[in-house]
Amino acid sequence: MAYAKSLLEMGKQFIHHLNGDWSVAIFDFKERELFLARDPLGYTSLYYYSRENSFYFSSSIKSLLHLKNYRKQLNELHLIRNLTLWNDNQTLHETYYKNIYSLPPAHTLSVKNKILTLQKYWPDKEYPVIKYKQLQQYVDEMQEIFTCAVKSRVNSSPSVASMLSGGLDSSAVSYIAADLLKEQKNILQLSATYHYLKKRYLLYRKTRTGF
Repeated sequence: MAYAKSLLEMGKQFIHHLNGDWSVAIFDFKERELFLARDPLGYTSLYYYSRENSFYFSSSIKSLLHLKNYRKQLNELHLIRNLTLWNDNQTLHETYYKNIYSLPPAHTLSVKNKILTLQKYWPDKEYPVIKYKQLQQYVDEMQEIFTCAVKSRVNSSPSVASMLSGGLDSSAVSYIAADLLKEQKNILQLSATYHYLKKRYLLYRKTRTGF
């Protein structure tokens, strides 16, 4: 309902105001148009299959493979592209199955009058390089953006678990998430994935995060 309300208020441009990992499908009964969109970095999945008078889409490719009017065929060229690291725009669009396509990250797909229109929506402009006079200003902005990104994801679920790899990325995310969830009185579960992590390192992590 929130997506539909945003579409009515801002039109298709509402996707520029979404944050986090998402994919959306909205059917406009008035215009008889199906609108699909995928988040800029492509952390979600959205697949589709079109044949004659039918159009199917799903967040799981398995759903499309079980369609009665679809016959499994290997997309050999796509397989070769991936095996040889031959990456191009077509690689993002195709899948290992012929005629089943993946909506690329930062793209929309409109289906109207049997016509499919694929369009890239991000980046929608050139972003200038930001230069500050003091190093601390870079640190402050990075922390603000990073905290906002973590917050938009922990708010999507009543319970959150974080798996630590021992690197800086997961450690930083877990630290920020723990601080945010502490205010909401939720529990953040931490688990180490590498057996060779030192006990002192784990104790330090537990002390810093509060878990």
